[in-house]
Parts: sequence; C-alpha cells; structure tokens
Amino acid sequence: TRYLPTAQGFLLTVAMAAAGPAFAWLLSRRLGAAPADFEFARAVSAGLAAVAATLLPLEILRQSARPAGLMISHFRWSARAAGVLRRHLLWFAVLAAPLAFVLAALSSRAEPAWQNALGRLALVGLQVLGAVFLARVLQPSTGVFGELLAAHRGHWPERLRNVWYCAAVGVPVGLAGVALAGYMYAAAELVATSLETLWLATALAVAYGMVSRWVLLSRRKLSFQQRRERAQADGGESLEPAPDLGQIDADTRRLIRTLATVGALGGIWLVWSDMVPALSVLDRVTLWPPGAEPGAAGALTLEHLGLTFLLAVLTAALARNVPALLEMLLLRFPVQPGSRYALTSMSRYVLIFGGALAVFGVLGVTWSSVQWLVAAFGVGLGFGLQEIFANFVSGLLLLAERPVRVGDTITVGGVTGTVTRIRMRATTIQDWDLKELVVPNKDLVTGHLLNWTLSDAANRVTVFVGVAYASDADHVTRVLEEIVAAAPVILETPEPSVTFEEFGDSALKFCIRAYVGDVEERLPVVHALHTEIARRFRQEDIEIAFPQMDIHVKTTSPRVRDGSAPPFRLAGTS
Repeated sequence: TRYLPTAQGFLLTVAMAAAGPAFAWLLSRRLGAAPADFEFARAVSAGLAAVAATLLPLEILRQSARPAGLMISHFRWSARAAGVLRRHLLWFAVLAAPLAFVLAALSSRAEPAWQNALGRLALVGLQVLGAVFLARVLQPSTGVFGELLAAHRGHWPERLRNVWYCAAVGVPVGLAGVALAGYMYAAAELVATSLETLWLATALAVAYGMVSRWVLLSRRKLSFQQRRERAQADGGESLEPAPDLGQIDADTRRLIRTLATVGALGGIWLVWSDMVPALSVLDRVTLWPPGAEPGAAGALTLEHLGLTFLLAVLTAALARNVPALLEMLLLRFPVQPGSRYALTSMSRYVLIFGGALAVFGVLGVTWSSVQWLVAAFGVGLGFGLQEIFANFVSGLLLLAERPVRVGDTITVGGVTGTVTRIRMRATTIQDWDLKELVVPNKDLVTGHLLNWTLSDAANRVTVFVGVAYASDADHVTRVLEEIVAAAPVILETPEPSVTFEEFGDSALKFCIRAYVGDVEERLPVVHALHTEIARRFRQEDIEIAFPQMDIHVKTTSPRVRDGSAPPFRLAGTS
C-alpha cells in the first residue's frame, strides 16, 4: 500500500549493481590521468571504462531479477521469468566483460594491426555471445516473455513472435558479419551504439516498472478508500458517486504504454540518428508547392509530413489518456467529483488545442496565412452551425462556471436525475428509472433548471399523515416527534418540525418536515418514516383516517307505496 518500499528497493538494487562497475570506473579515471606517453595505461583506462559501461545496465537487470527482488516483489514479474533472465545475465556478463575490455583497449591504440586482428576477434566474440544470450532470453516458449505471450494468444506480439525473435538474434550476427567483412570501424561504431541502446532499454524497463507500480498502489489506495466510504454510507453517512477505477486504471496504463513507446522511439532515434544519415533525404523531398526548393520558406517536405503524423498520433493518445491520469492524481486530494470532471475535460481540450498548434507550426501554417479562413469559418458557424457552436461554447461555460456538475441532481424540463456526462454538445442526465436524457448545453445555460445540490446537498423531506377526528392532537404530535428524533439519517440542523396543518374533510392533518444530507437519502427516509408511523400508531391506538361518506335516506313521495316511484333518493354529504 506504500510506494516508499519500491523506491528503497530501486535504490538498493542500483547500489548493489553499481559496486563492481563503480570500482572499474574509478580505476579507469585514475589511469586516464596518466601522461600521454603512457599509452598502455590509457588503453587499460579505456578498457575499464567500457567494462563499467557494459556491466552496469546488465547488473541492474540481474539484481532486479533476484529472488524477492524488484521485478518479482514490485514489478509483478513471475519467478520463472525473472529466474531465466538472472541466470543468463550472469554468464553473459562474466564472458562479455573481458571481450569489451579487449575491444575498447585495442580501439584506443594507434596501431591498426592490433585492431584488425585481436580487436576484430573480440568484437566477433562479443556479438556471438550477444546472439546466444538473446536467443536464450527471448525464446518465445521458454524465454522471459513465454508466459506473457501464452496469456495473450492472438495478439500481434504473439502472432509475429518468429519475426521479432529472428530480427533480435540476427542483429548481433549481422554486426559480426560486418566485422569479418573488413568494416571494422563501422562495426565498432555500431557496437558502441548498441551499448547505448542497452542503456536505453534498461532505463525504459525500470521506469516503466516504477510508474506501473505507482499506478497499482494508487488504484489500491483509492479502492480501499471507496470501500471505507461505502461502509460508512451503509452506516448512514453520505457517499458521493464513485469513479470507475477500472476504467481509470486501464486508461492510465494505456497512457504509460504510449509514453513508453514514444520514449523508446525517440530514444532510438537519438541513439541511431548519427548512424542513419540516409534518412535526411526526407527533408529533400518537397511535397508543396510543386517545384519549390528544399528548405525554402513555406516548403512542405516529406519530413514535415512524417513529423505531423507523429504529432497527431501523440496528441490523440495524450488527449485520450492524460485525463485519466489527472483524475487519479486528483482522487488523492479532497476535490469534488464535479471539479475533477471539469479539470479533466478542460485538460483534454487544452491538449487537443496545443497539439493542433504544434501540427500547424510544423506545417508552417501561420496566423497571417489562415486568418481569412478563420474569418470565413466564423461566418459559416454563425449562419449554418450556430446551434452546434452555441452548444460547444455553452459546454465550456458549464465546465468553467459550473452551475451544473457531474454528480449533481437537477430538474430540467420536468425530468429529475443525476448529471452523468458533460460533453462538447450536450449533457446527459440519468433519471431514477435509469433512462438517459440528452439535453443541449445551450438549454442548461440559457433556460431554467433546478439544481438540488449546487451549494448544499442537504434538502427537506415532507411527510403528511392524517388521523381520525377523535384523536388527541397533543398525543399525535408527541409520537411523531419521537419518531423523527429516532431516525438516524435526519439532520439535527436545521431542526425537524412536526405541525398540525389543518382540519381536513375526514382527518386531522399533521406534517413532518425534516432535512437529510443528500438527495439519495430522500426515498429511504420517507420509507422509514412511513413504516415507523404505521407501527407506532398501532401501538398507541391512534387511528389513521380514511375518506368517509354519510348516506341519509329520505322519503320523497306517496307513490313510493304503490311502486310507481323510487322508494328513496340519496343525499350525500362528505
């Protein structure tokens, strides 16, 4: 239930993993301070630096996969998958460190003979080890992802398992082939870039696990809080509408996966951009205007188009999932549901607007070039889409001014219900029969509506009861006051009251006026009061009146005796 043990576990894991690499790095720093003519010392310094850079990410992963370690206890890895990773990382680190030392030490020397002989063998051996390691660790059935792929059969990672598995194993084999073909410099640069990719993968894996752990603990805390509030509500206290934690958790995890994917793609681009200068040709392909020179002002290139597509996808992902993360953050603070909904909705609009500005900026669309289009669009809205535009602006006013909030109980158009959604065009109200009424936002802003819970959720309950004329009014009043005082949900302030209202046609009419803390409590309180009144009146021999009618029989004519006329007529008085 706490995130502190996860943070402590991460710091301890890094401390254990950094012991050996830190020693190698410090020794490398000391040897690197030697004079320039001490070529051997400087070569050893370069080799030790390569060993430290190679071992640190491998050791972080290995220590994280230890029994009861970070991966198993905090990142929810299976013990089998973590054991597979830890076992193969051990032999790979032991064998790869000497080869990395030899390769880096020889690469720092000026004699190409050493680089082309022993250095090439070290590089090839390192890549062969990497291929064997990846083949063991990423094997679809017995590797670290075996259980995950089995649980998601039919998804694209499982369907393409042979493709990405062969590609992962083939990369180091291809680098070894490049070195054997004589392109030693290119192979060495690619190996160094692969080491940076290893650092990137380690950082992303740990960051993804840490953020996922935080999301899990946040959802767990909120779930406990909801259950506690539900238990209190069962005891008579009010319970606000609970957010859908399952949907919030799904949206948040989707956001984390999206950000991880974007981070991975961006990191790979930064790491490998110097190795793929051929992609710069995208900036030399002009799409608009035809015949324009690349780099000219206002020229739209293929690079701009690709960047626009990436920004549009990222904006859509953020606008869809960031509000869920924001709502999870706001749930940790005493913020009302309506305020949470308004903030998350406004954040979605801000993200969409910001993404649109970024896309237009990449495309070179400035205000001076589109102001006439905006003016024409405004005129079109004014004439053709004025209702839709008015509803959109009214929706923004509802979110900003908040006369109506999600969770409020309102009456509009003779329908009483709870506000469930406030969209760009309309607001959805769910009545007590679970029917949904879609009301245009303009009607809520410009029309008349009754908000039962705008400033205070407390409201008054009125119960009428009639007793027979022979009843003692003081006795009835005292009994009703005792019934109201015994009701647990009725508020003490404002104070409830019992009044003798009027002499009715068939009964003495009394009225109970009491206040409850929430609209949802009205029906239960009315039911409880009616039930208790019926029970207590039976005990106290108080008769509940019912409509009565007296019938008087009156002779109307002598013809009644000979049967030529009805024997009587009815004269009823109520």
